[in-house]
Amino acid sequence: MTATKAVAGGIAANIVTVILWGISSIPGWHTVPDEPKAAIMALVSAGVGAAIVYFAPANQQTMTNLAPERERGLRSPFGSDRAFAGTLD
Repeated sequence: MTATKAVAGGIAANIVTVILWGISSIPGWHTVPDEPKAAIMALVSAGVGAAIVYFAPANQQTMTNLAPERERGLRSPFGSDRAFAGTLD
């Protein structure tokens, strides 16, 4: 999962909350039995959240100039890579 999609998932939770509040304010919603009401709310929650994350754009590379490659491996500062050079012989 990319960072953009993770942020979309966090935002989706808030959007789902608003949508569920909107559904609960539909006239006659209080007459629906609890089991179907819970199923409808679960389906809407999962569907809206999944759709938001699915359609969120993936991260894209924004740097045009990459760092130059090194010819040598990484070296430790102040010569600490040679501290134990003579002990392994």
